[in-house]
Amino acid sequence: MMPSESRLHPPGFTLLEVLVAMMILGISITLLMQVFSGGLQAVYKAAGYSRAADHGREKMAQLMLPAEIQPGEYAGAFGDGYRWKARITPVSVTFLSSSPVLPGAAADVPLTALIANETRGLFQVRLWIFWTDGGHRRDMVFSTLRMARLVTVENAGG
Repeated sequence: MMPSESRLHPPGFTLLEVLVAMMILGISITLLMQVFSGGLQAVYKAAGYSRAADHGREKMAQLMLPAEIQPGEYAGAFGDGYRWKARITPVSVTFLSSSPVLPGAAADVPLTALIANETRGLFQVRLWIFWTDGGHRRDMVFSTLRMARLVTVENAGG
């Protein structure tokens, strides 16, 4: 009498098959968690840069507001851990043509006429925003040019 085939191969999984399935499941969950964690870190990092851009826009508007400008370095901090540093420097202007004009000006005023007046000048405004993100120092830089009156001893009093 031969044993039936159902007794030789009972239904179900062997211990080895269960262990392999559990290893595959564990590796899959680990990889999925790493992908999810990386996505959250990217969102957090992007939020930091977005906040820095907001602070930069705000501080740059404050630096560009006054009619007169004082060259130099300035620094400060925002209330949420972000810090800023600004450097305002005069820019020397040389022209290739004899009399370039300011586009859109009422009477096409030559730029040389505006710059020839010693109380007005062209300035570069550079702004750095600094913050710490997960132990890493991050920064963002803004830069623009501005035509303004120079603050001197004679016109500083008003």
